[in-house]
Amino acid sequence: MRIVSLLPAATEIVCLLGLEKSLVGVTDDSDFPEEVLKLPKVTTTMIDPNLSSLEIDTRVKAAKHRGSSVFHINSVLLAKLAPDLILTQELCPVCAPAFTDVEKAAKQIVRTTKIISLEPHSISDILTNVRTVGELTKTKEKAEAIIARLKSRLSFVAKRVSSQEKLSVLIIEWIDPLMVAGHWVPEMVEWAGGTMLIAKKKAPSQYIEWNDVLTLDPDCIIIAPCGFSIARSLDEVGLIKQKKDFKKLTAYKNNRIFLVDGNAYLTRPGPRVIDGVEIMAEIFSPTVRKRKYPPSAWQSM
Repeated sequence: MRIVSLLPAATEIVCLLGLEKSLVGVTDDSDFPEEVLKLPKVTTTMIDPNLSSLEIDTRVKAAKHRGSSVFHINSVLLAKLAPDLILTQELCPVCAPAFTDVEKAAKQIVRTTKIISLEPHSISDILTNVRTVGELTKTKEKAEAIIARLKSRLSFVAKRVSSQEKLSVLIIEWIDPLMVAGHWVPEMVEWAGGTMLIAKKKAPSQYIEWNDVLTLDPDCIIIAPCGFSIARSLDEVGLIKQKKDFKKLTAYKNNRIFLVDGNAYLTRPGPRVIDGVEIMAEIFSPTVRKRKYPPSAWQSM
C-alpha cells in the first residue's frame, strides 16, 4: 500500500504502526519521527511560520475571510506518487488541507484512491484513529496492541496522581492574541490530575482576554502555542510577562508557569498526547511523578 499523509498526527500513527516504508508523501510540517523528513512534501504552508503570533493569526483570518486555504497541494506530485490511501482532516483549517481541496487535487490520480478524513475531538477519538488507520492498512492487531498500551499509560498516570491536590490550570494555545486550548486538551489536564479553566472537553479552542486570566487567577499556567517548539515559544513569552499585573498571578508567585512543546505533545492529535498527559503529571505532581522528559519537552518559564 502507498500512503500519503496530509496530517502530521496521521504521519505519526502510520509510523507507530510500522508502516514507514508505505509512506510515499507527507506535509511540509511532518517532522516526527525524524525519518519522515526525507519524504516528498506534498503540501506547502502558505504562511511563513517565522512570523510573529499576531502576524500569523492575522494572515490566517484573512485567508479564512477570502475563503482560501493556507496550504498549497502539489497535485502534480500527488498524482506522481499515486497513493492508494490519503489521510487528511477537516477539523482545523491551519493543521492540514481541507478535505474538499484534497479531493480536487486527487482527481488527477489515475487510480482508485481512498481519502480518509480523521476528525478527533477527544483522546478516545485519537485512539479510534489509530484503530481506523490499522483497519485501513491491515495492521489492526498491532493497532489494538498500541491502543491497549496507551490506555494503560493513561490509567497509570491517573492512579498515581489521584490523591494529589487538583490544581486549576489554564493552557494557553496561542500568545497573541490569547487563546486557550480546547478539544482533547481539557481531557488531558483531567487525566493528569488538574482542573481545566474556561475550555470544555471536545469544544473548539477559544480566544480570551488578559483580564480573564487575571480574574481566574489559575494555580498553574502552561504556555504551549500550537505548532511551536519551546525554542519558538521563548521568542514571544515576553509578550505575556509584560501584561498588566502579571507578577500578581498566583501561578507566577508559586513558580507554576511552564512552557511545553505544544507542537509535539498537546495540539497535535496523535499518539504523543499520552506523553503530554505524562508531562502534565510531572508538572502538577512532581512529588509523585518523577521527571523523565527533557527540558526540550517542558521547562519553567
